[in-house]
Amino acid sequence: MKKLVADYALDIPMLKEFNLKKIVTPEVLRNAVRHLHEHFGRRLRKVCIMVGLSRTSWHYQLKPDTNEPIRKRLKEMVDERNVEYLRKIHHALRHLR
Repeated sequence: MKKLVADYALDIPMLKEFNLKKIVTPEVLRNAVRHLHEHFGRRLRKVCIMVGLSRTSWHYQLKPDTNEPIRKRLKEMVDERNVEYLRKIHHALRHLR
């Protein structure tokens, strides 16, 4: 019991460092976990639990966006034509699958 209380006593300064109610996005949560892990030297698992971020989200690597050329071309096509053409493009892409 004493060990549990002492463990929680060590966690109090960590919790005071961040207002966790305002941290919403996974990227901000990852930054909070990184800071707490490096600054306080606590285990990653413990810090993830405290912040509310799953460890799989912590280890997730973003994939590069491969659709950028397509988006660029679509924007060019819409700029060349009117809004009605945008609807036609949208309809064609939806039924492409």
